[in-house]
Amino acid sequence: MGGVAPAPDGAAGANARKAWLKQRIDALIADTKRVRRAKVGVVVRDLVSGDVLYATGADAGYNVASNTKIVTEAAALSLLGPGFRYRTTFAAGKVEPGGVIDELYVRGQGDPFLGTAELLEIVGRLQLHGIKKIKGGITLDDTYFDDTFTPPHFDEQPKVQAAWRPPVSALSLDGNTVTVSIRANKAPAAKPTIRLFPPNRYIRIVNKVDVVETGRTNVRLDVKVTRRSTQMTFSGRMRRSQPQRYKYRVANPRMYFGAALRRMLRQHGISVGRRSLHAHKLPRRVRTLVVRKSPTLAVLLRGMGKYSNNYVAETILKTIGAHVNKGRHPATWNDGVHAVRSFLIDKLGFKRGSFRYDNGSGLFDSNRFSPRQLVRVLSAAYSDFRYGPDLAATMATAATDGTLRKRMRHTLAAGRVRAKTGTLAHASALSGYAGKSSQHQLAFSIVFNDMHRGALTRRDARLLQDHIAAALVAYLPDK
Repeated sequence: MGGVAPAPDGAAGANARKAWLKQRIDALIADTKRVRRAKVGVVVRDLVSGDVLYATGADAGYNVASNTKIVTEAAALSLLGPGFRYRTTFAAGKVEPGGVIDELYVRGQGDPFLGTAELLEIVGRLQLHGIKKIKGGITLDDTYFDDTFTPPHFDEQPKVQAAWRPPVSALSLDGNTVTVSIRANKAPAAKPTIRLFPPNRYIRIVNKVDVVETGRTNVRLDVKVTRRSTQMTFSGRMRRSQPQRYKYRVANPRMYFGAALRRMLRQHGISVGRRSLHAHKLPRRVRTLVVRKSPTLAVLLRGMGKYSNNYVAETILKTIGAHVNKGRHPATWNDGVHAVRSFLIDKLGFKRGSFRYDNGSGLFDSNRFSPRQLVRVLSAAYSDFRYGPDLAATMATAATDGTLRKRMRHTLAAGRVRAKTGTLAHASALSGYAGKSSQHQLAFSIVFNDMHRGALTRRDARLLQDHIAAALVAYLPDK
């Protein structure tokens, strides 16, 4: 592919190798027919010399899809610090003899990695404190964030219930998603069994699914949301030999968290008096029982970046807003967006109006960046030892893990490229670092927009990105 001679060795000199790289990338783009009509932007920068080795479409604005997460991660690591941790506090107003408390108060800061296992551990720690009875009930304080759960631009597909489009709250569980399993029963005419994980009373199931012996499975979902519950109605048919498993977003994270917690407490022998959940700010005078601290931000971002987690990205964005407003009011999406934009303008020198940043994940029509701007973010992080290594660690490694685990196998790029992928219907992006040694690395951004031939074009765009990445590694000297 490309019809260009192999890369010259180090003795050929920098100019010869730079000329080879340009010829190679030009030829690769020209040879990829389905991408020719797309809008193409590529920038490659030598992080040692600072020279731009290759540029085409470098300054145009592109929808860079999930490459927006690079911007969100860089801002979070710089503003919050790699050692930032979320705190979830469990407290009581009064502790009486015999393990009785008047009310269980829970205050969250948005910990995006608080899951069922972690909540069960917290319930176990409450047991170790000797808690046996809650006379009142559970009061939830999620005022660290405001009540606008839906991130910017997520309402462009309001009917989508998929797990990749979850809401965000200061009290969240399992990424604000619920797992649903549907299995046939032994009795021929019986309805299948539908189970939720984690079990909770917030979600109510209506089962209208028929079990069939032959034919295709076609299960449909209808959702009705009220202030205190969500009804999921499943209909259609399921083939007996094909049990189903789905993952859906939940509409009200606060109620979902509280309902799951209440069930866990009761299952572990801690009685709860009031069934209804209260929501208001934590009183000033309470007795702290358990504080759950998350892993550090640097660790949390690795899972987000390598696997392109939209929920974590949007939670991080709102956390940035809460940090910048210093608790003066519940953090809003505008707080987070404004803080990241200010980071780009004030710290990285972006010109106001030269980019668009509307949400943290890059989903939907939410952002516009040029390849040169993405490379500037990568270059700035590389030059700042306080957070640069942590940003690189968030990226998938070619042929090794994350969204690149199956890409660039058996090529020079395997294990030598760390990058963030990005994919939407008409956009594909790959930006990150390439290197053979720690002494000499490149930053690059490869973005395609206006792709109008569906999956085949997206496949060819990814292949072209992979070939360019391999060419970058080939360009670098061995030492």
